[in-house]
Amino acid sequence: MKRPKGHSLKQLFDYIDTRMKDEQLYLDIDMNEEKLARIIGTNRTYISRAVATRYENFRDYLNTLRLENMRRYLSTHPVTALFCEDYDEFANRYGFRSRRSLDRVSRAKGRESYSKIRKKRFTLS
Repeated sequence: MKRPKGHSLKQLFDYIDTRMKDEQLYLDIDMNEEKLARIIGTNRTYISRAVATRYENFRDYLNTLRLENMRRYLSTHPVTALFCEDYDEFANRYGFRSRRSLDRVSRAKGRESYSKIRKKRFTLS
């Protein structure tokens, strides 16, 4: 898919969203507007404006993608995710710098933190 030139911010967001999801760019711990701008050949201002048409900001968008991906994995691999994986490695795999970051973002999005989910599962065992 080619980057739209001279088109609307909505079209640019659709292009960004497709690239982010198809290439799983959101899993890169160091992903930011600057890096994405280099990847798709635009500037960070356009990235910021395009993402703001649907999300609060780029960080909100990025964390939403990360959480959605993580939740899909948890729903299909609950035992592996909750009992067998190192918590920090699990957070890193989904683009979070640390387990604290993962839990903070989960709580900010109004979702139960991964650490609470793990504690519940360990208590039920």
